[in-house]
Amino acid sequence: SDLSTTEPGQLVLVLVLCGALMGMVNSIRELIAERAIHLRERAVGVQPVIYLSSKVCVLTGISLLQAILLVSVVRLSKAKPNGAALFGEAGTFELIIMVFLMTLATGMMGLMFSALVTSQEQTMPVLAVSVLVQLLMCGGLIDITGRQPLDFISHLIPSRWAFGMGANTIDLKKLNPRFPDDWMWTHSGGLWVVAALALIAFAALMYWA
Repeated sequence: SDLSTTEPGQLVLVLVLCGALMGMVNSIRELIAERAIHLRERAVGVQPVIYLSSKVCVLTGISLLQAILLVSVVRLSKAKPNGAALFGEAGTFELIIMVFLMTLATGMMGLMFSALVTSQEQTMPVLAVSVLVQLLMCGGLIDITGRQPLDFISHLIPSRWAFGMGANTIDLKKLNPRFPDDWMWTHSGGLWVVAALALIAFAALMYWA
């Protein structure tokens, strides 16, 4: 069933999808485009971790700026969420954190893919497939709650946790009882933190990969 027909769910879905797209676009070409430069730097003693860390620092700053701008633009035309999961009335702040972590997590994934591909031409198909997977597995477009093995696999995808954070913040299950009773979407500060930590862990895993 199509679960994105109501506005609150649509808005969270758009924020998650934009985060996925921004993150991948930010980083998918970074390493492959500079591979020759990086190899020369390694030849003169520059440690790979230093090179990668510099990319991550820039990516983190860009991701935060993009998250603030994206949520601010959405807020210009839409009312702020009623309450929040963890920060009282600061629902907008929670959505910014959600988009930031989603953008950062997929940005780190983009860096990993950028290191794996062998040419810049290969990056666009990888980007398209990655964003499509994020869209389909987030739980906001198609109902995957309790549908195994999709439900289990979705927990390995950043967008599932990001959509959970957004749905938690706006209390999506209360706004639209038609949505399935997914544990991630419960209006709970503790669950919001769990989802945030899952995105941070995913970003860290992509860094070490």
